Amino acid sequence: MRSKRALALIAAFGITVAACGGDNDQTDQAEVTTTTVPGTAATTTVAPDNTEPARTETFVYAVTQVPTNLDPYVREGDASSFFNLERGGQLVLFDRDYTTDTCSTPPTAENLTGELAESWEYNDDRTVVTFTLRDNAASPRGDVITSDDVAWSFARHIALNPVAKFLFYTASSYAPDPITVIDDRTFTLTVEKPGAVDVAVLTLSMAPMLDKDHVLANSAADDEWGEEFLKANDAGFGPWTWTEQDFTPGEEVTLRANPNYWGPRGNIETLIIRSIPDASVRAQLLAAGEVDYAVLLPFDQYKQLADRGQADVISCASSRRDALVPNMKDERFADPRVREAVSLALDRDVLAQAAYSGFANAAVGGLSAAYGVKFNNTYERNLDRARSLLAEAGYASGFEFTLTYSPARPGPQAEPMAVLIQNQLAAVGIKAQLQLIPGSVEFVAAFREGNYQMALWAENNAVPDASYSLGLHTTTEAFENTSGYSNPDVDALAETIRRSAPGPERSAAMTAVADLVVEDNPLIYLIDRTWLHAFGNNISGYKHVEAFGIHAVHLSKN
Repeated sequence: MRSKRALALIAAFGITVAACGGDNDQTDQAEVTTTTVPGTAATTTVAPDNTEPARTETFVYAVTQVPTNLDPYVREGDASSFFNLERGGQLVLFDRDYTTDTCSTPPTAENLTGELAESWEYNDDRTVVTFTLRDNAASPRGDVITSDDVAWSFARHIALNPVAKFLFYTASSYAPDPITVIDDRTFTLTVEKPGAVDVAVLTLSMAPMLDKDHVLANSAADDEWGEEFLKANDAGFGPWTWTEQDFTPGEEVTLRANPNYWGPRGNIETLIIRSIPDASVRAQLLAAGEVDYAVLLPFDQYKQLADRGQADVISCASSRRDALVPNMKDERFADPRVREAVSLALDRDVLAQAAYSGFANAAVGGLSAAYGVKFNNTYERNLDRARSLLAEAGYASGFEFTLTYSPARPGPQAEPMAVLIQNQLAAVGIKAQLQLIPGSVEFVAAFREGNYQMALWAENNAVPDASYSLGLHTTTEAFENTSGYSNPDVDALAETIRRSAPGPERSAAMTAVADLVVEDNPLIYLIDRTWLHAFGNNISGYKHVEAFGIHAVHLSKN
């Protein structure tokens, strides 16, 4: 039945990928080898500079869900994340050429390059960063970005965008009104307490720079931030453009090349982001050549696509992690002995092999192993110790709770993960009732509102740095701390990591907080993830970024 339904959907979603007219600047093609994945030698190409493509093409990007609102400050889970990374238009980006092998390790907060910013420099105490904008960073309408656009964009993000508030005032410590305009191309960013990721947070795709005059010219007088216009229209300076005619909310959005884009690009003239909720259908459409890239496939299907040569499957190092999040508002999980018992009952190696088909690693410590942390405390399985802790906490006969999960986050592996976790916890008398929330928007809303007893969740670090990870989930004021966890020792160590440059002090604090997380289990980490990408066999130019998306602007279709 599944196969027939998939074939029917393939027919329903069938497209013709045709060459489009137009010329673009392009880059040379050079081959590099990435990490090896089961069933394939993962090889991709990068595109440095200067060779013009023979033609321009349409690229179809199959996602779980297209957002219903394209305003960058509106958060609709993964639906917004995939779209926002492609829209571009940030001041800085991670430098995808920071090493000859862009998949073996994630970038760091110091591996940055300018997008709209041409350059930046710090004053002596790093409290003021002076930026110079490119003089050719133009919108599709021909408007060149100015410092006034930057100041207005920052003010808009601070007023409306909860992600920006986290970036500016938790991950970093910007001044309340951080931007000072010097001239059209120069502005300063003021930081009250300098930290390791003060510039790196500007890579986040939900905080692009916007064309102030264009937004206001298309907005009502009482809509000071252009919220109605930006629901469906572009007003940025990135590689793509679109209007409301290109957008079917929740279903599809078509992005067209910004004719004034200054940066290198491949031969993709049109980027179609299409909602195909069924992961198996996304995989079959990719195998059939009906789409060019598909996200969040079941891990066994990545392996099958690679083994059969139906797609180029690329595995890249990542700081992302999958975890159980116990809600401290539930008195059982407020007890650290119960949280530890849950952790001790789990066989992480089995989870990694069975649910991820070998495309992930069992979590070892309280921070991602990608950060190079020295661990003193590590995760283990000890059923006798788990039972003893439950008895000490008053649950010698175990208890029953609801585990909430969704295939939207962390992905299709959520269901087999939930079943495996259910079975493993049963060995110590803990009975997990499984609650499935299929949709990304609904699941993320339930998590943000704390409507769960325990949730299977993905820690998706847009900035691969320990301070960002801790500020995202673990500290008292962490952006995604919806469980109510609070530990002053964790907070103090996280602040030391945030303000410290790489060196002995930072390394010691990272070890200490990682060990404390294993001991106290604010999140019960399960898996250290990799980034898995499945492209059509005729796609080249991919450069790994530690975030959702693929930067399709750099790709070419052969």
